[in-house]
Amino acid sequence: MQIADYPNFLNIRFGMSLTELAGVLFTFLLTIAGLAAFIMIVWGGVNYLTSAGDPTKTKDAKNQIFAAILGLIILFSSWMILNTINPDLVNIREPTPTPPLVVEKPERAVKPPAEIPAGFYYVNLTQIIDDTVSQEKETILAIRKFAALAAQCGRNYCSGGKCDYWVPEECPAETTPTSPVSPPPAEEPPWWEFWMIKPSTINAQTDCGSSQTCSASCNTGDPCPVDKEEVVDNLLILADKTEEEMAQLQKIRSKIAACVLDEEAILMTCQEVTEAFPEEEIAQNCRQAAYDFYCVYGTGNNTSLERITIPFATVREMINAAQNLDSTIASCSCGNASYACECSGACNGTPCPAGTDTARNDATDAVNKLKVQLQKLEETVAEIGGLSATDEIITLTCSEAYSWLKSIKESGCPGVKVFPCCPVDAETEKTIRNCQFADFFFCSQP
Repeated sequence: MQIADYPNFLNIRFGMSLTELAGVLFTFLLTIAGLAAFIMIVWGGVNYLTSAGDPTKTKDAKNQIFAAILGLIILFSSWMILNTINPDLVNIREPTPTPPLVVEKPERAVKPPAEIPAGFYYVNLTQIIDDTVSQEKETILAIRKFAALAAQCGRNYCSGGKCDYWVPEECPAETTPTSPVSPPPAEEPPWWEFWMIKPSTINAQTDCGSSQTCSASCNTGDPCPVDKEEVVDNLLILADKTEEEMAQLQKIRSKIAACVLDEEAILMTCQEVTEAFPEEEIAQNCRQAAYDFYCVYGTGNNTSLERITIPFATVREMINAAQNLDSTIASCSCGNASYACECSGACNGTPCPAGTDTARNDATDAVNKLKVQLQKLEETVAEIGGLSATDEIITLTCSEAYSWLKSIKESGCPGVKVFPCCPVDAETEKTIRNCQFADFFFCSQP
């Protein structure tokens, strides 16, 4: 008889995992415990029947039956409790593997123009960068003026007040007359007044004293929120950082120009780099920061890429800080402070120096204009990236467009793929001749 021919009542097999083996042993032990309790009950019953009236044997048999029944109750009660809490505690099996979480990066939606006419489509990025820098300068000046006046807001600009209070005095002693004079007999009141209840006279102050007036300047409390100074300091720090970022933006403008004018380099948008170097780590970074440009040097294995990032972060933080200061100053009120002498009351007046409201309005207008300009710059860079990623559209920098124009002036429109935009009209030729180094042209198929 082979080993495999023996009955396998435990269902144990080679290659079982530890979890499966534990489940089989749990079921086996539960069955053995139940069977043992049943045998003890039967054995106790036999002892009870054969005790022949012996009190000691009868008592032992009863205790044996009771203990077996109690064991069964405990055994199956524990099983029911575990099964109620979590069925997996009594049904031991191999856990189902959880598939790994896959996080998909959202794709940035770039909207190119709805219709690109045949010929050249011109994007004046240089002018938009210059307009953004100019608006940043104007906004920083307005913000600093507003912050300087806001820092002075306080109760010193509020006026106090005056109030009346009662000063009690000792009443003079009553004098006794030398010869008492009998009071005249009281007149009998009319009969209809007997039912009327006359209220007693109540004095607001003590019987003796005088009303006094005190005045005081605004000397208690703060008309502005307690974090006003912190808000002002934070705004000024961000204004300084934005100036540094603005200088970086001008350097980026120069980097783009240097890359365009370098005959050994090629200026590429983020999307173009992603298509040309899909396996490179820099392409992965590009997908996360699609507003970047890259200056590409060399060819083949000797290719190197220099990242050119247009900064947006700090200026947006400054805009948020300016709006925070605006709401902080709007909540300042002299009524939040008080004057106090022998009596007290709310202060009056305006808590900020003259010109604060005008500076606040100017700062708000400048911030709103800067937000619009930043939005325009972001949309322009996104538009350049979207057009560069379109197969039917050819991307040209300013210098490339100028070289192309010079070629067609000398030899006409040759049959290469960039020349479907050829010939050009006088207006397009003028635009190409006057373009700046960070501008882009897009040639679309007719």
